[in-house]
Amino acid sequence: MNLKPKVFIGSSREAIAYVEAIHERLSYTAEVTPWHAGVFQGNDYPMEALERQLDSNDFAVFVLSPDDVVRMRGKTYFAARDNTMFEMGLFWGKLRRGRVFFVIPDQVPAARDGEVVDDYRLASDLDGLTVLKYEAGRTDSNRIAALSQACSFMLGRMNELGIFPSPEKALETARQELAMFRSVVHFYRDFNKGILGRNGHENQLIDAVRNAFEAGCIHYKVKGAALWAASSDEIRQTAGNVGKDRIYSIQANNKLGAGEPRKLVVDAYLNSKIEFIQIGQDIVNEYLLCYPISNTHVISIHITGHSPVGPKEFEELFERNQGLMGMIHHLFGGDWA
Repeated sequence: MNLKPKVFIGSSREAIAYVEAIHERLSYTAEVTPWHAGVFQGNDYPMEALERQLDSNDFAVFVLSPDDVVRMRGKTYFAARDNTMFEMGLFWGKLRRGRVFFVIPDQVPAARDGEVVDDYRLASDLDGLTVLKYEAGRTDSNRIAALSQACSFMLGRMNELGIFPSPEKALETARQELAMFRSVVHFYRDFNKGILGRNGHENQLIDAVRNAFEAGCIHYKVKGAALWAASSDEIRQTAGNVGKDRIYSIQANNKLGAGEPRKLVVDAYLNSKIEFIQIGQDIVNEYLLCYPISNTHVISIHITGHSPVGPKEFEELFERNQGLMGMIHHLFGGDWA
């Protein structure tokens, strides 16, 4: 699935109607966030809200409407509001010039409050840039049509540039890949010791898994791990420091009494998918994860920590250990994911 680029739209309060028109036009191609639609929340400082938008958007559009009257060198001009210009500068600094657009009116009233106004003044720093305009003098108030040409230009640039290649995200991805690589190397180093000795290689494998599995990314530790071998009618623990000597019928979860917990290793084997559940919540939280390995085994891993773990943290945990567990799956005869 192709991700839509994310676009922030800023303006003064007086220009919200134009913001909504831009939103409607861009929404087929982009995920649009207008400044007035939940960006600034009750307990937020404005800068905190803007920083969140800076971190989460790929493009920005600013409507520089003629909100204020300024006097300069004996002339009177319309100009955009200072805070709108400030916000545009923030986005320009983060996303760079090609990803930040601004639109100005193609005409302005000749006077305001009885005072003659000479023209619309654009900051000198913006001289020489491509200026997008909206038809401010339309008699039918069709703002989508008034912005049609400007939006077409913006859509073309968005299709050309795509998602913003954030240096921070690229660095974090590289760090995750490095951590994944280290865990695989760590596993091979420990497991090869057991292979060379040829004795107790299953226990050596589980020891290597316990040492290499990366739970620190969510501030947890690995408490234990076990290898389970499945046959046509049962699944039994064959190695590891948890679940010793346990044997479960393949039909164990079909015969549970009221309130009796499911046997997660059985579910993982039968469903061929990763299963996880919280199994302890006293001094620390404890979770059980079960990975199906090829179509013959399951590896169970117990992790402990102090903070509750939600779907986002589990997703990070699975991604961080994808290389390690995929390689073990392959060692047992499974296909590479």
